[in-house]
Amino acid sequence: MPFVLKNAGETYQRLVDKGFRDQIDRNIEVYVDAMVIKSHNDSALLKDIEETLKTLEKVRMKLKPTKCTFGVQEEKFLGYYVTKEGIQPSPEKFVELLDTTKLRSLKEMQAFNRKITALGRFIARSADKVMSLFQTLKGCINKRNFRCTPKAKRALQDLKKALRKIPTLASPTPGETLSIYLSATEESISAVLMVERQEKQWPVYVISRALQGAELNYPMVEKPVLALVYAARRLRYVPDKEYRTIVTRPEEKDGTWAGNQTWVLYTDGAASKEGSGAGLISTNPEGNKVTYALRFDFDTTNNKAKYKALLSGLRLAHKMGVKTLKVMTDSMLVTNQINGVYDTKNARMRKYATSISDVATSFEGLPIEQIKISENRRADTLSKLAATTYIHLSKKVLVEILSNCIIGEIGVGTITTKEKGWMAPIYAYLQHGLLHDNSNEAHKVKIKAPHFIIKSDQLYKRGYFRPWLKCITIAKGICVINEAHKGDTGAHEGARALTRNVLCMVLYWLTLHKEAEEITRKCVVCQTLSPVQWLPSTPLTSIFSP
Repeated sequence: MPFVLKNAGETYQRLVDKGFRDQIDRNIEVYVDAMVIKSHNDSALLKDIEETLKTLEKVRMKLKPTKCTFGVQEEKFLGYYVTKEGIQPSPEKFVELLDTTKLRSLKEMQAFNRKITALGRFIARSADKVMSLFQTLKGCINKRNFRCTPKAKRALQDLKKALRKIPTLASPTPGETLSIYLSATEESISAVLMVERQEKQWPVYVISRALQGAELNYPMVEKPVLALVYAARRLRYVPDKEYRTIVTRPEEKDGTWAGNQTWVLYTDGAASKEGSGAGLISTNPEGNKVTYALRFDFDTTNNKAKYKALLSGLRLAHKMGVKTLKVMTDSMLVTNQINGVYDTKNARMRKYATSISDVATSFEGLPIEQIKISENRRADTLSKLAATTYIHLSKKVLVEILSNCIIGEIGVGTITTKEKGWMAPIYAYLQHGLLHDNSNEAHKVKIKAPHFIIKSDQLYKRGYFRPWLKCITIAKGICVINEAHKGDTGAHEGARALTRNVLCMVLYWLTLHKEAEEITRKCVVCQTLSPVQWLPSTPLTSIFSP
């Protein structure tokens, strides 16, 4: 095939991909006319060579003997050295970078960035190291405006130190246990896949990328999860079940994420003429804090708000799987009534105390202590902000609105079949293996069931490129889609955009797409302000005079 023709390389690549589809990623790697047979020992090498030659004979492809080499332990392939120990970069690639002392012009900076990007798979946290170099190119359209900042000079020296210690990427063998290390900064995320051999860890795969757009606003506690999701998409050959054991709550695997560790919860509530709310600050054993604010859309007193804050914090901790929790509050009344020092005479307060006692049974340890107001100032500030207004709160503070006051609610309740609605057949099949008497309906449930999972008596739908979607009833779904379409934050979008926004809320119900089309069709504002179609509904027919 003459390679001077257009698309010759792409056509030839498709040919070899189809011809060696049973061997690629198993014992051979092919890129256009470059081919490498990889084997772990001599006996496997002879079998792999024999299998490759049979494939070549099958697809009627010939090799040039002068370009073939067999039985080598080190060979250059696509600019990298493939050795018995692993993969190493070609020395020509980074020797030139080590000789770089200054970056004097825009062209030199662009060339340096291209070269260092090619070596990014060998450098841990490469995006964080080259961030200062990339920032010098922002807004630098004219060559005369180029300035190498002191941060860029320090980044250049740090990169040269990292290049002198470039590791060898090991090749994992089937059955080995791999460990993944995550790292996150304000502007980048990184992950390194490691394997342990002879009491020493070797890198297998290095991932690093800069955050863009809305990703920069993620809280620090969520950025490691983003790094894990990005790594899972890049490591597509790892079985999906391994991802689930990582992404799901670790306490389900070994009980060490929250169950055997003590968390600290700071709570406070506030009530005023403008409204009432609560502030929660949860601290894990490592010292990471999660702020949470609640606004109450019902009338309450200051003491009741403090009770409600404590009750909501306990329910939130129970959903997180915390077993040992230490509660800090500045309310003397709440602390002494729950600990039994004060008598609870008020009937309403007695209901709150009873509800807290019911939730407390799900914890192995739940000490409640009174602290000074000065020590609880952060939770007090959150509660007052939520009680007055929550529009100006930071995006890193989670705000939930409680529409009614329910005291007797338990953290995880039982949903009746009537309330489950369209979810009832899937619930019955996943929990008890029950199917409908009608064979057609039973067949539909069997097809849908593998896409769902039950966690804490809550049904979730699996997503291919998004987190698990929480399943809700159709009645609740109509309320959600109405609020998303024409609520305070609604933009009267079309059916497809509206469906995408609801899925971004991690919610799902059976008639989501149908309800989105129905609400946009019946919305008066959308129909009134929609663009008018001036084209005729049918093609015009020319009429000629006789």
